[in-house]
Amino acid sequence: RNRNVLGSCWAFSATEAIESQLVLASGGKLTIDLSPQHITSCTPSTGTYGCLGCNGGFTEGAYEYIKTVAGLANSFYIPY
Repeated sequence: RNRNVLGSCWAFSATEAIESQLVLASGGKLTIDLSPQHITSCTPSTGTYGCLGCNGGFTEGAYEYIKTVAGLANSFYIPY
């Protein structure tokens, strides 16, 4: 996916890693397109892995955020 020149690669790498694990765990039967924008917009800038939206962040920060929410949005609903 094209993220242009923005520093949101950390959110893309987290969502794509989760998507890949879901495909592997389901034997290829489950594919989903998670929203990196959800992570970019909602991961707090405080905590161990402070993330700054499109100004950069850490994949670990995305995972820490994901552990605290009920789930991630599909990119259909929150597109990048």
